Amino acid sequence: MNDEKEPNAVLLGGPASLARNQRTLWADAATEEIKVCCGNRYEHFVATPETADVDSHTLHVFRWTDYTQVAE
Repeated sequence: MNDEKEPNAVLLGGPASLARNQRTLWADAATEEIKVCCGNRYEHFVATPETADVDSHTLHVFRWTDYTQVAE
């Protein structure tokens, strides 16, 4: 049995260095914010009421808001 879930969310905005495979992911319906480690910082994306068609899937849109530095 395959436990991997199909992507249902897409991350829009933020740094160009964030890879395409990091931009589509599965997120619980109650998720309000997603943080992605990108180099020496965390990129923050918040849920929107929008959807987007990506690779023939309709995905919930999370938009970039800001970043925080990784603590040392």
